[in-house]
Amino acid sequence: MIDPRRTETADIADEHHYIRPGSDALLLAALVNTLVAHNKIVDDRWQGLDSALAAIADFTPEAVAQVVGMDAVVIRRIAGEFASAKSAVCYGRMGTTTQAFGSVNQWLIYLINIVSGNCDRVGGRTSDNTATTNYWRGHQPRRPCALALTCARHG
Repeated sequence: MIDPRRTETADIADEHHYIRPGSDALLLAALVNTLVAHNKIVDDRWQGLDSALAAIADFTPEAVAQVVGMDAVVIRRIAGEFASAKSAVCYGRMGTTTQAFGSVNQWLIYLINIVSGNCDRVGGRTSDNTATTNYWRGHQPRRPCALALTCARHG
């Protein structure tokens, strides 16, 4: 577990690594780069993945270690264990989103699951579509695809 605070979850975790508050995006980018360096990209179905990886290429464990407050060797070990696990999931919620770079943090969390082959598979990260669809059904006259089309027109 990686969290700047000692929580109830940290108390039951096998390991708890403290990081400096607000440095999550740097750590997550370093984890992605380490996974990519291990050639852990499982498939090529992700359009734009090369561009995404190029955008964060400079954030290596060595480059972020001092700011994050975690040794580069530990960052590489965590990424290596994640890469070699039979199934794994990188997950973050309130703590990663309610800070500067919260959206980037969520994007990087999904990127970790994508490059490690743990996105939308048993034992990995699953899509949140059901909750999103239910929200839209209850609050909007149009389906989520209407939002996607609107975003595509303006994106």
